[in-house]
Amino acid sequence: MVGLTNKKAVRLLRLQERLIMGKEVYPPDLARELHVSLRSVQRDLADLQKTDLALRTHETPDGRQVWSVMPSQRQFDVKMTTMDLVVARLALGMFHKYQGTGLEDFLAELAEKVSSKLESAAGSKKLNLTGRLMARQPFSRDFTTSSDIFDEVLTALLNGKKLEMDYAGLRGETRRHIVHPYTLLAYKSGLYLIGRSESVRDGLPRVFAIERISACVHLRKEPSEVPPDWDPEAFVPFWGGLLPGKEQKVRLRFVPTLAPYVQKLRLPENSRLTRGPAGSLDLTLHAVINEEFITWVLGFGPAVQVITPRRLQEQMCDQLRATLAQYETA
Repeated sequence: MVGLTNKKAVRLLRLQERLIMGKEVYPPDLARELHVSLRSVQRDLADLQKTDLALRTHETPDGRQVWSVMPSQRQFDVKMTTMDLVVARLALGMFHKYQGTGLEDFLAELAEKVSSKLESAAGSKKLNLTGRLMARQPFSRDFTTSSDIFDEVLTALLNGKKLEMDYAGLRGETRRHIVHPYTLLAYKSGLYLIGRSESVRDGLPRVFAIERISACVHLRKEPSEVPPDWDPEAFVPFWGGLLPGKEQKVRLRFVPTLAPYVQKLRLPENSRLTRGPAGSLDLTLHAVINEEFITWVLGFGPAVQVITPRRLQEQMCDQLRATLAQYETA
């Protein structure tokens, strides 16, 4: 034991493993445990400080100076079954789509770790997983030019700090905001920050698209304020997305061949499915009528018909006429 722990490389490895597992290190205790001098332990800690390991010190109530790593670098020993690893790998592939945010690199590294564990587990169970798992996200957005901005947003959000940012509105005008960040929302292929802007007098939360933030910095000395009753699930409607619109009762009629698909949809609690004429299926729900909802309905083409309300029928017809006009003038 003494001969082994006297080797500096081994000591550094053990010390690093101990720290990243979230354990605190008190140099005198560690020196006695490893049978080395206090000076050796202090040198080891100094060497680790020169690496990517983010070390910090603090004083305990009994006056001892202990060392630890920042919470963001701690690792955890999580026990997972083979099925857990399969699900985790597939899920990581589904979310691996935010190119340029830094999340992409992080998820790729995490997926590699899970894949390595999965291969080991599959080997021991003689499972052939080659080509068995795949996830693809077409038409996802490229956030490469927003990587630094995303990092600032995430830092402010996790550390409870305000953000100062320049934001381009829908009309193209850029405005400076001091924002109290509430929630980072991954919605479809986009990333959005929900928060309150001090530049807007009504004090209501707003949705900011990450890709429309042209400059951003978190304010280290200015803590943000999040209402104690803030509920992001209530703020983002189940059906209607992030665009403004008025919630209305809608009735859609789907052709018989689409009935099995519609019956498997995840629907709001107040939705109702009923049989229509000739084997069709009627879906009645309350939805926010906006461009996103209209686009979703249009995606079914002639396989769906808007029964009510009349105004939605007119909006659908307007969209179809405008689309047809694009080809009539060609």
